[in-house]
Amino acid sequence: MYAVLMKQMLYLKMLAWLEDNIYCNPAIDDLAQYMGYSRRFVYDVFYQYGQLPIGQYIRLRRLTIAAVSLRLTRQPIAAIAWQLSYDSPQTFSREFKKRFSLSPREYRCAAHWDTAKLLKKFHPDGESLPLARFFSLPEQVYYGYPMKYELRLSDLVLQSTAKTSIRQKVDRFFTAGGGSLSVLSVLSDYAAASKNELNVEVNAFVGCHEAGKLPPALAMNSSLTTRSGLYVGVEFYGSWSRYARLSSDLYMELLPSLGVSRRDGYDIECFITRHAEGEEAGDRRYRVRYFIPVTLSAAGLRSDSGSGSGPVPGRS
Repeated sequence: MYAVLMKQMLYLKMLAWLEDNIYCNPAIDDLAQYMGYSRRFVYDVFYQYGQLPIGQYIRLRRLTIAAVSLRLTRQPIAAIAWQLSYDSPQTFSREFKKRFSLSPREYRCAAHWDTAKLLKKFHPDGESLPLARFFSLPEQVYYGYPMKYELRLSDLVLQSTAKTSIRQKVDRFFTAGGGSLSVLSVLSDYAAASKNELNVEVNAFVGCHEAGKLPPALAMNSSLTTRSGLYVGVEFYGSWSRYARLSSDLYMELLPSLGVSRRDGYDIECFITRHAEGEEAGDRRYRVRYFIPVTLSAAGLRSDSGSGSGPVPGRS
């Protein structure tokens, strides 16, 4: 038992070191030297728990960061190659096309974002994803106010704690008693930041379906209309720290497993309840319905995924 626990701890330490050094294209020998164990022992432990060779994990994580950079930032292709320690833009382009079957430029300009070959950061807890369903949602009007903020790419790719400003709005909503509403909706779309080529710009909208129903502290007379179409939806219940990682997990793991790509539109997050299991902010638990606009790809649907018209987002 002690040997098993020790190996698990070593694996977690390896993961942390690899993610901290992923932009430098770390070598297995560097990891072995850091860990203080032989190259073979480090390789075997990582493969036992990660089910991937170390070199493949490093390669796929670097390409994942590159792919997200291409879709969500204005960073030049050559700059992405140098940042991720490829020896030349040409080498990067060859490796990228070998993985994604598109050149970096083609991937950046594609009409829909196919996340099928991205590799998310391994998480030590082995968290499972919520059960997903397909929904055909009608056009909906939301009343509230817009907000815009920027994230560093690492907040999305490395799954750093993000959405701080959103959490503040959600907590204010529930602290105020939610007004006469039971659901607060947050709609988000992502684009390359206009001023900082390394950042991602998030265009968000906080509101509800009924004008004038938000608490005074959150109210503003603006509206936003979402497009009708196909969405993938999940229902989440848990801590904010887990919720902050959910979006990345849905994009990099759930959408590929369902054979769908993200289309233009807003992610819709419907905050239904907040429960306090203690006095600290970390003890709060949130119930959220999360919808992502998608289009079907050639992989098709997974047979065990439900479908239907489902609940209208933002209505309990």
